[in-house]
Amino acid sequence: MKITSLIVDYPGGIFKLGEIDLVIPKRKVTCLLGPNGSGKTTLLRAISGLVDKKGAIYIDGKGDVLLTTRLARKITSYVDQAPDTDPLLNIKVIDYLLTARYTESGSFFDREKDYEEVRRIADKLGITSILERKISELSGGEAKKVMLAFGMCKNPLYYLLDEPDAHVDMGFKPELARLVREISKNATVIMATHDPIFAQLTCDYYVVLSRGKIVFHGDRESLLSSPQILANVFGVSFRKTRIDGIGEILLPVYSY
Repeated sequence: MKITSLIVDYPGGIFKLGEIDLVIPKRKVTCLLGPNGSGKTTLLRAISGLVDKKGAIYIDGKGDVLLTTRLARKITSYVDQAPDTDPLLNIKVIDYLLTARYTESGSFFDREKDYEEVRRIADKLGITSILERKISELSGGEAKKVMLAFGMCKNPLYYLLDEPDAHVDMGFKPELARLVREISKNATVIMATHDPIFAQLTCDYYVVLSRGKIVFHGDRESLLSSPQILANVFGVSFRKTRIDGIGEILLPVYSY
């Protein structure tokens, strides 16, 4: 995916994203990293066609193919960090996940194949036990897993994950990182987070945003050699540390 001269502004001339030029590596996990308000969600929503924008986004094909809003809704799956679930409160989880299969089956009539796929993904995410519960009955963490499952049921070419690590138990984060990396074997993942540690455990390529602009983009080794970038963006120092079983990682250093 190639993004050229992308601008998203709001009424009154307030720029949410300013002149973004970026190449997203194919079948990798790309992390949009930055604090709240840095433009991560806006960039994901621009790619998915959910906000008006200037500039162009191209995807790989026979030559570069312009990503129109119609095409984006077909080949991308946007998993929101805080979805508006009010219309869904009385829907069972399994029925909600089955609606994601429409782009695959082309029909709202439930097929056995769709049920099998939904249950396979539910089992992978550990939510089989809540399939018959209503969305209104779920905890924040359970709802987050259901939203991730919804994205996976759509089987898209591009996964756009907006803070998938928010509101999930600490113990689930390593498994979540593994699942995201597994998804990237067959699709391109673009994931937003404001957690540098989760990002380093999960991602292959990093795009650091600050106030709607890219201040860094590069692979893991490049990020490890640039701790001052994260320090400037997050307002805390970072120190390179080696952890058994993980390798080198940049950890925040808090002072009191």
